[in-house]
Amino acid sequence: LRFSYLEQVTKEKYLRSIVGDPPLLVTPTENAELEEKLAVMKRELKAKKEECDSLVKEMDDVARDVAARYEAVNQGKAELARLPAEIAVLQEELEQVKAELTEKREALGASNIDSNPRMQMSLDATQSALEERRKENQKLDEEIEALKQQMPMKMRE
Repeated sequence: LRFSYLEQVTKEKYLRSIVGDPPLLVTPTENAELEEKLAVMKRELKAKKEECDSLVKEMDDVARDVAARYEAVNQGKAELARLPAEIAVLQEELEQVKAELTEKREALGASNIDSNPRMQMSLDATQSALEERRKENQKLDEEIEALKQQMPMKMRE
């Protein structure tokens, strides 16, 4: 169909060039100029096609990135929907543990624990107090060793 159309158009142009008042004659220079124009147009078309291909590739990459983000957001939404139930369960467990702790304190006599200021110290204060106790114990151990060495002498006397 396309070939027959081109053939018909070519015949019409040929007949017009013959029948027309001033006959249309195409010179080789005009043909060369038209071919140059056609070559330029083809290069432009090829450049535009390459640009279009790069844009399509870029859009595909962006679409994949957006799809990945969408999946991540959906997963986050699912996790956020699940968290309130977990929080409620954990709060119940915390209340149970607090109740058990209170019961055990009452059973052990928590008033002794609460009245002892050493049981209320911070971690740093506890560690420094422990270090002081260790130094005191070391001094006492040294004194005991010195007394043990003096003891056999006193027994002989």
